[in-house]
Amino acid sequence: MQCIDAESAPVWVERIFDDSRLIPLVLVSLSSHSGQPLLDPAHLAETLADQATVTVLADPAASRAMSERMPNHLDTYNGAVRIFVPNADCNDPHHRHPTVLVNPAQLQGAMEKITRQIRGTATAHSRIPTSLHYRVVAANLTRADDEAEKDRLAAEITCLQQVLRRDNQTITELRREQRRLTKQLRNRADTSNRALPPCCYTGSEEQFRYEVTQIWLWTLTESERAVKPVADYILGPDWLASVEAMDQASRRDIIEATVDVVTRQAAHKPSRDVHPLRTHTAGGAPRRRRAGNATAMRCSIKRNTPAAPRLMWWVRLDHSIELGRVALHDDYRLR
Repeated sequence: MQCIDAESAPVWVERIFDDSRLIPLVLVSLSSHSGQPLLDPAHLAETLADQATVTVLADPAASRAMSERMPNHLDTYNGAVRIFVPNADCNDPHHRHPTVLVNPAQLQGAMEKITRQIRGTATAHSRIPTSLHYRVVAANLTRADDEAEKDRLAAEITCLQQVLRRDNQTITELRREQRRLTKQLRNRADTSNRALPPCCYTGSEEQFRYEVTQIWLWTLTESERAVKPVADYILGPDWLASVEAMDQASRRDIIEATVDVVTRQAAHKPSRDVHPLRTHTAGGAPRRRRAGNATAMRCSIKRNTPAAPRLMWWVRLDHSIELGRVALHDDYRLR
């Protein structure tokens, strides 16, 4: 079993997509609730032995570092286990690298499923040289009686092996460049697709709700929308004014963060850094609550920016959401 920390995350991403990797790589993610794996990675490594490389994320920082570098459709989180088969590529469909969801009440079932998946990939993804010329030469070598002919064939095999190694290295470099360009194109597409829906309502609340619905439709696929619907939510008394006053984040950034909150995706995205809002900033302070037993929550709108804008909301007793304020990092006011 090997542990991935934030510093080594880039190396492990490279290893996942390294063409020279011959066995599956099993990535054990952390529970978003406890920050710990849901199954024992050491036991999993002992069970799989030399059939796979078992890795586990060290902490939430490592989880965030991996998430920021992996394609979204291959990200692994909330205690799930993903099996990256050999010859992986960042453009692979997600189902090529199976994910096993872990239920803490059924750990043995998860272990058995992972073991079956590993055994299934062992044959399907074995890496054997496929050059017809190479195989024919190797066969001739076993039949040759003349020592000179053996030497000649052996030298030819050595030459072919060198060519094969060079070709594999070239393929690895080309795929690495492909991943770099794909990421660059994706970033450009993200930048060019930052528009807001058109203004269709004179009322501020109606327009805001319309924008939330449209961004939800734009950014989630039909199948994702079926399992991530927009929950019931209301706008608190300070919400719209705080959105208008926020100049450290674009309205599109605020809407996207709102969509994550009202579809309950935010807790599963390390970049959102969802956490309870405390009564004060000192360590061990109790969670902030108000009449009716509503609990205050907070998440990031943007990261690695000056003042790091935040979104604050109340989770009410019926689990509905009341959007409270958007504010800068050190502003904890919420009513």
